[in-house]
Amino acid sequence: LVRRKRYLMFLCHHKSGAGIFARWFKILTLRLADGPVFLDSDYLEDLDSIFHVVRVETRALVVLLTGQTLSRMWCAGEIGTAMVSEVTLVPVQSDEFCAPAPSTLTQVVGSWSHSELASLIANGLTPVIVEVAYVRLCGKPMVAFDRFASVPQHQAAAAAVLAQCRGGGGTGRPWEMTPMGVARVVLYSTWGDGEGVMLIRVLQAILGDLLEDNIRVVSCTTECASAYLAMAAVVAVVLSHDALHSWEFAACLASAADQDIELVTVVGGSFVFPGADFYKQVADGCHFSHVPRSSSRVKTVGVELEVSNSDLAAVFHRLLGILAIAITPHASASKIGLEVGELAQRVQSLQKTSRQALQRNASAMFFGRSQRKNRRAVHASSSLMDLV
Repeated sequence: LVRRKRYLMFLCHHKSGAGIFARWFKILTLRLADGPVFLDSDYLEDLDSIFHVVRVETRALVVLLTGQTLSRMWCAGEIGTAMVSEVTLVPVQSDEFCAPAPSTLTQVVGSWSHSELASLIANGLTPVIVEVAYVRLCGKPMVAFDRFASVPQHQAAAAAVLAQCRGGGGTGRPWEMTPMGVARVVLYSTWGDGEGVMLIRVLQAILGDLLEDNIRVVSCTTECASAYLAMAAVVAVVLSHDALHSWEFAACLASAADQDIELVTVVGGSFVFPGADFYKQVADGCHFSHVPRSSSRVKTVGVELEVSNSDLAAVFHRLLGILAIAITPHASASKIGLEVGELAQRVQSLQKTSRQALQRNASAMFFGRSQRKNRRAVHASSSLMDLV
C-alpha cells in the first residue's frame, strides 16, 4: 500500500522577504484546493522535523521565489530534500526574482556557515546536491506571480500551481470581487513594496470573510481614489513608512476628510510613529519637497484636489492620533485571525456610528442646512458615476 501524503503542498519561502506572500498564496490555494497546505507559521510544532515533512508528508514543494529565497539555508534544505525524495517541485517566480547563473548558485552555496552546512549534511544533503537541486529547479517552467497584479491574476497563478501538484485539482469557491461603484468599507494604503501589497490582500480577504462583505482596496494611485474614500462609510488606513512620505496619499485622504467617513488605522511590521517635528514640517511645506508652500491644486484622473499644507498636517494628526490595530504579518493564521477580528469589530462599531451620522446629515439636508458641506460629496459621487 502507498501511504497517502498529508499535505497537498508545502510552501517554501524566505521568511522576511516572502512571509506575507506565502500567507496570501495559502489563502488563494485554500479557496481552490481540496487538500491542506503546509506553511511553517501555522505548524510550529513541526519545525524541528521540517525536512521530514517535505520528504514523507508532502506531495508537492511550491517554491515562492523572491530575491533571497535561494540564499536561505532552510529553503536549500527543503528544495534539496524534495529533489532527492522525488517530491514534485513547482517554482513560482515573483516579480523581483531573476534566475541566477550557475556560477552565482555556486557562490550562494559556498556562503553558508559551517553550522548551516552541518545542518544540511545531518539531513543527508551536501553542497553538491543542493546546487544540482537549484539548477533543476531553475530549469523548470515557472509560474509567474506579480504581487502588484489583480486578485483574478493571482487566482489564475494559484490555479496554475495546483495543476502541477499531484491530485491538486479542486472545486473551491470562487473569489468574489467588489462590484463597480461605492463600497461601504475601504482599505486605503500606498502599495509600497511587494510584501506591503501582500499584507493588503491578506487583510482584504480575512476582513471580507469576517464582515461577510466585499472590501475595496484603494491606493493613492487608484482612479478616483478620493471619490471612493469620500463615499465609504469606514476607511481602514494601513500605515507605512511610504504613506508618511507620499503627498498623494495624504492629499486624497484630506480631500475626503470633511465628509462623515470614519477612520481606523492598521499597522503591520516595523512601522515607527513620527515625532512632533513631522507635523510642523508638513504644515510648513518642508516635508513634501515637490508641493508648493501655499495651497495646491492637483488634477488626478478627472478629480481635482485642492488641499493646503495645513490640511495635510491636520489629516496626519487625525490619522496618527487614532489607536492603531497591530497586525503581526508573520504570525500563525489563528493569531492573524484574532488581530483582524479586532479590526472587524472596530469597523462594525464605526459603521454603526456612520449610519447615525448619515441620518443626521439627511435630516439637515432636508432642512437645507448642509448644502455647502455636501458639495464635495456630490462631486465625488458624480465622479464615481462617470467612472462606472
